[in-house]
Amino acid sequence: MSDLCIICGHKLKKNSNFTSKCKKCAFYISNLKANFGAPVEGIKNLRKENFNKIFDLIKSEINDNCKMLEIGPGKGFFMNLAREKKIDIIGVEPGKEDAQFLSKQGLKVYNLEFPLKYINFHEKYDFIIFNDVLEHINVLKLDEAINQCHSLLKDNGFLILNLPNSNGIFFKLSNLFRLFKIDIFYERLWQKNFSSPHMTYFNDKNLNLFIAKYNFKLQTETYLKSIDNDSKERISSSIKNPFLFNLISFLINSLSYFIKYLPKDAMLKIYQKK
Repeated sequence: MSDLCIICGHKLKKNSNFTSKCKKCAFYISNLKANFGAPVEGIKNLRKENFNKIFDLIKSEINDNCKMLEIGPGKGFFMNLAREKKIDIIGVEPGKEDAQFLSKQGLKVYNLEFPLKYINFHEKYDFIIFNDVLEHINVLKLDEAINQCHSLLKDNGFLILNLPNSNGIFFKLSNLFRLFKIDIFYERLWQKNFSSPHMTYFNDKNLNLFIAKYNFKLQTETYLKSIDNDSKERISSSIKNPFLFNLISFLINSLSYFIKYLPKDAMLKIYQKK
């Protein structure tokens, strides 16, 4: 891991056996190995609701000639919704199996890692979107990734980011549990020991500071749902211990009724290229 924060240049301080935190801007990074792999199960309905919210927010900018690029589309939930809306969308997917799966659905996809080693795309895009993907990119590659997005966007094009929020209630609770030597919740939020762990955790303020460095201006910021009333499939995909499964199910289902009053865990930002 780097010793300095990529946002403010302040020194990072270790705060767990695999993460460090900037004391100035509260940016978190991990020393986990960046990778790609299987998505979390049980979130298809939640994602569809969130993705429709994104389309509603950008509908005034969509026209018949609109071109969109999604980074890391996985199983293609967002790409399929875009296709239903007659939007010309292309995906850049590093996972070979997922890329083949998308191609068999008739979707246009490049089996490449992002940032790209060479920008050989002739097209420019109106929108580039990262759906729960930015946090999986190695912190040392983020500079190149955002610069490439700027290059690939048309003038006044839009960069759309949705990602977890370190100011959210679940991240705050996971840090609270760590005070009692209970690390499983913190490790789960980082997807430690998963095929594709989180490399970074931003919050509302430091993400805006970071993206502004690359000649983007913030247009819209809001939040997306991070849980719903039926989260059992999602929990069971990662928690095998029966006691912990029941405990987490109870906590999540309880919080789901009060979530609108609590700090939000999933943030959505729309930036426009200057």
